[in-house]
Amino acid sequence: KQQTDSKCSPESRVTRLLFAVSVAFLLLHAPFHAIRVKVFILAITGTLPSRTDGILMHVFRLIYNLDTCVSCAVYLIFGDNFRRVFCNKYFSSCQSPSPESLVSLTTTRSDPSMEVTVLKPDDNEGPEESQIHERLLSEHDL
Repeated sequence: KQQTDSKCSPESRVTRLLFAVSVAFLLLHAPFHAIRVKVFILAITGTLPSRTDGILMHVFRLIYNLDTCVSCAVYLIFGDNFRRVFCNKYFSSCQSPSPESLVSLTTTRSDPSMEVTVLKPDDNEGPEESQIHERLLSEHDL
């Protein structure tokens, strides 16, 4: 039971996250730095790098730059708090809006005219939202 508890502890989750980030960083950065060291040593000795070295340098630079995307994916996979904040920030518009900020238009079966229900506007609404609420009310009265 103690082993199961230690796997779920906050310290072990942070350790797994840091380990995953560190491994991804080393795997994506090491090849680029290795080829740079090789090209630097060739430059010191006066030897020109081969065409293969140039191609490898460009490929490893792409992998090096890919680190940002991979790090974001690692944080999303292993970081519970990061995933929650990320989803709230970037996917909040996909979630259903709160009922307080909606203007509800409903139709009743007995009366074919539109019934407009205006919910209390937010305190931080700008003049545009207030004008929309007033326009809906005035159109309803017509």
